Amino acid sequence: MVHKHRLFFVIFNISIAVITMLSSCGNGNENPHPDISKVPEQQVEIVRLDQIIASANPGNYKQVFSDLTSKHPEIFEAYYTNFWGLSANDTSANYNLFDTLFVNTAGNKWMMQLQDTISKIYSDLDDVEEELAEAFRYYKYYFPDSSLPKLYTYTGPFVYQTLFNETTLGIELDMYMGQHFGYYGAYESNMPLYITFRFDRPFISLNVMRSLMDGYLPAPTMEMSLLDAMVLEGKMMYYLDCVLPDMEDSIKMGYTEEQIEWCVANEAEIWKFFAGEELLFSKRTDDMRRYMDDAPTSVGMPEEAPGRVAAWTGWQIIRAYMRENPDTDLNDLFNEIDALKILKLSGYGPES
Repeated sequence: MVHKHRLFFVIFNISIAVITMLSSCGNGNENPHPDISKVPEQQVEIVRLDQIIASANPGNYKQVFSDLTSKHPEIFEAYYTNFWGLSANDTSANYNLFDTLFVNTAGNKWMMQLQDTISKIYSDLDDVEEELAEAFRYYKYYFPDSSLPKLYTYTGPFVYQTLFNETTLGIELDMYMGQHFGYYGAYESNMPLYITFRFDRPFISLNVMRSLMDGYLPAPTMEMSLLDAMVLEGKMMYYLDCVLPDMEDSIKMGYTEEQIEWCVANEAEIWKFFAGEELLFSKRTDDMRRYMDDAPTSVGMPEEAPGRVAAWTGWQIIRAYMRENPDTDLNDLFNEIDALKILKLSGYGPES
């Protein structure tokens, strides 16, 4: 292991010019850009549920909430159920859904202060709607028979970044206020900087598009090897290459530019680390946690190595697989569940 560390540090100390050159070669420039001219333009209008709820006051809140129940029933029910633990069927004494919801939202001073700040930062979402309109066209290109959800924004108690079901997708704007937003400090133990780094505007479109894939790709299981998990996440990342082809790799991974540059410059040594230590076929929970989960660094690697480096490597395996198998489309990729077969057919094996 000491020998591997020395190799890492030697590679990391190469000139910044070479790092930049390598980064430009590995930062999504080869992403597929199919002709989507025949795909109808997608009209994206994000309904500001957060502002509608904030418009409630002691004199009109029952009407405001009643209108939401009629016009936007699915997202409104998901909002008050998932965030506030409320139920329209609760028969407890002195309980009224609209009364309780108002007390927690527009009738709550703290929530309204938060909403005021959100309304300043997100006075409009034109740029997000434009980016999603193009991403949805790519999505329809690859999945022409799929349907797209209605999009809503809301304010919640810092729980989810997106809330998705078959027909609606909610965007929790208080989770995209910038990594140094003051309110996040109260949650510092649960949301350190390497996580709140992703709590920013550029990540809205990314998380919306990731949410759309939740039903297509299976969730990791205890029976998976590290290689299985790497390839599974690599498929998700390659899908993002397809629907967000011009988005920077750093945004897709939730890395800084320097972290992406480090991974690109040290790709061969990262691969030697996983292959040489026989981690690829490990099913140990600790190994999954160390190399697939969010973390400030990756265990056993230099301090500069970001967390989730196994996920980044899985992404590069899938990119190599798709280059080597150009007749494979996204559905073919998703349906191939043999991770070792994918690895072999990818020809992946970066050299120092």
